[in-house]
Amino acid sequence: MSFKLFKVLSVVIVCAATTTANIANAGLITVIGDVDAINTSGRPGNFSLLENIRGGATDILWLTGGGNFTGRDTNLRAQWGVTADTSSSVTASFNNRELVVVSAEWANNFGFDGTSTSAISSYLNSGGNMLFVGQLCQGCNGFDPLNLYNNFLTSVGATIQYDGGFVNGGNYTPDQTTSIGAGAGSFQLSGVNSLIGGVSVVEDTNGRVGVAFETATAVSAPTTLALLSLGLFGIAWKRRNQK
Repeated sequence: MSFKLFKVLSVVIVCAATTTANIANAGLITVIGDVDAINTSGRPGNFSLLENIRGGATDILWLTGGGNFTGRDTNLRAQWGVTADTSSSVTASFNNRELVVVSAEWANNFGFDGTSTSAISSYLNSGGNMLFVGQLCQGCNGFDPLNLYNNFLTSVGATIQYDGGFVNGGNYTPDQTTSIGAGAGSFQLSGVNSLIGGVSVVEDTNGRVGVAFETATAVSAPTTLALLSLGLFGIAWKRRNQK
């Protein structure tokens, strides 16, 4: 193998290793389709699963994306010792944050500016964790946040989406085989929005999902990387044979 070919292959290997490391470091995204589910004053039994999602984090950034959460998050924020940033333009630092909570409403406009969305995405790509809580209410105040929620989740690397359906209300046992469901007690859901994608944690008796999580999609898929590597190798080999 020539020295030039060796250099090209070395670059490919380094790129592959860097990409693999980024995939491994990507953070977790958890989505709850019920705004009342985090009201630990009215539903204290839900606290154990929320604590699993928290994962021992003490440095928490709580964002509302400009929406008003009407007090349903007050008790949990007090338990976790965190205040909410209600702006749609995030100015707080993401450095050393162990968890970012994004709590949307159901009838209020919600969204972040492009700079804020990019900051959240970069945070997740570097291994940060996010809890997103939002609930749809088609027609409430003439506003339907379905596309806003789904577009936001996609923009930060999530494949979990709201499917427009509804979960039957009730108390359900979280999937104990999942990392955030293990050891958690019964979790109460209202007749709220169902989710698709990710790993199901809490679902009703019909299999409709109310809580799900996943690893953030931080970088290009491995198949894309493999094709790129193969293409670079082919170019290098062709040049070598032409000499």
